[in-house]
Amino acid sequence: MEQHNENNTPPPISNLTVNASKKNHGCLWFALGFVAFCFVAFGAVAIFAALIAGALTSIKETEKDQFESYKRKFISGDKASKNTILVVPVNGVIVAGENPSPFASSMASAEKICQYLKMAKKDNSVKAVIVQINSPGGEVVASDEIHHAVMQVRKSGKPVVAVIGTMGASGGYYIACASDKIIAHRLSITGSIGVIIQNFKYYDLLKKIGVKSDTYTSCKYKDILSGARPEKIGERAIIQGHIDKVYKAFIQIVADGRPQLSYKGLENSIITDGRIFLGSEALKLKLIDKLGFFDDAVETAAKLSKLKDYRVVAYKKKFSFSALFNANAGAKSANINVKLLGKNKSMIEAGKFYYMPIQ
Repeated sequence: MEQHNENNTPPPISNLTVNASKKNHGCLWFALGFVAFCFVAFGAVAIFAALIAGALTSIKETEKDQFESYKRKFISGDKASKNTILVVPVNGVIVAGENPSPFASSMASAEKICQYLKMAKKDNSVKAVIVQINSPGGEVVASDEIHHAVMQVRKSGKPVVAVIGTMGASGGYYIACASDKIIAHRLSITGSIGVIIQNFKYYDLLKKIGVKSDTYTSCKYKDILSGARPEKIGERAIIQGHIDKVYKAFIQIVADGRPQLSYKGLENSIITDGRIFLGSEALKLKLIDKLGFFDDAVETAAKLSKLKDYRVVAYKKKFSFSALFNANAGAKSANINVKLLGKNKSMIEAGKFYYMPIQ
């Protein structure tokens, strides 16, 4: 009987407490896991919905007023003023189209800059425009598109002032010539009036390593500028002829934009031999109107537009998920590396005309 009682003795209370505690902890971890799962699941759904909404927004943006996609970033002046002096930056190498990424900062997108200028033309609050240039130049057509857009702003009755900071050379100066007035820092780099097209001949290297390129074309000059073979007779004359025409167009742009200079006076002069000038030298050569800083450009713009009160602002694209969608949408073409004003830049593409100084 005593043995029977021992076998039926209930377990100690301490053991029951441990078991109950383990069960409670298991329920707690399950509840926390379930909450975490729900949080992640609902978060993923929310992000997916936001991305879809952003994509739909990008499709509808073209149908809406373009001003809805931008906000006005205040820079200086009177915030309460209804008169706006708009700053349009041209920073980096001038290229056609949009930047491959919304975070890119080394290129000046002609498409974006022209969009700003078109908006400035339509924006009734904008009374004057400052084109703030810090560019070594860039693609010929892209530079000309921006030049044309600046001229359209002026034709609408709104004065445009170009201000050159660190650099406004070649294509950068080409754009400046469209403005009413050009102001440059005394130590800035400007000028470099000329045209360049670059190509690399690598057929000797291919021959050395035993590689031969076979190209089939429909006509004699279809593969002009090919680096895989020696230059054909007449090719250099063809390319040089194109360069000369684009160069003459550049000189004409300068003559049209600078009333004190003439085409005949510019042709075959030191001004148009491709060399760069400091701002102080450019003033003596009548390439610019005044030495100064950004504030001097603001003062000049206000004077030209006869404003007593004004606010200086810049357009800024509002954040949207559609921008992230398009950030890596297109494949970037391979560029040929060259040295640009002492800095390594991967901006020069073979076979394109550039208003740009290189070394």
